[in-house]
Amino acid sequence: MATSAADLERAQRYLTTLSEHVRKLAGELRPTLLDDLGLVEGLRSLATGLSSAETRVQFVCEASVPRLEELAEVAVYRIAQEALTNAIRHARSRTVTLTLHASAAFLQLEIRDDGRGFDLATRRAEALGIFAMEERALAIGGHLRITAAPGAGTTVRLECPLAERGSAAHAGGRSSR
Repeated sequence: MATSAADLERAQRYLTTLSEHVRKLAGELRPTLLDDLGLVEGLRSLATGLSSAETRVQFVCEASVPRLEELAEVAVYRIAQEALTNAIRHARSRTVTLTLHASAAFLQLEIRDDGRGFDLATRRAEALGIFAMEERALAIGGHLRITAAPGAGTTVRLECPLAERGSAAHAGGRSSR
């Protein structure tokens, strides 16, 4: 069976497309910008990237946030990404505010939009995004609270333990000042 140049070219295009798809999928599993920039700058970049002429996305970080355990950073980032995407895509929000705050023991993330809101009771069964956010919150020992009402916007709040990266390994080696 002879292989034509056209068949080889088609196979090469297919493999290139497949390779690009796998690279994109891998990046979605663990956003590389978290490795490069950390959670705070990663969320700032996400907010900036989603901001447009139709929807203004503001990022507010109210305190210094240390590097978190890898699982926690990914979960917080993905919850923010899902909530922001929902606010832009479904709620038709004009303004969305993403707020990140760290206290001594907890991290709080809030995404508040001025969109059309929805009835949480009737939407929960079909809302895979809400389910995914709740599961991510539980996976890091946190809890997610969503408040929404038709015509009144939506607020997504995450509170989770502040699991600093390497805190167990470095706790004994810190010097007091």
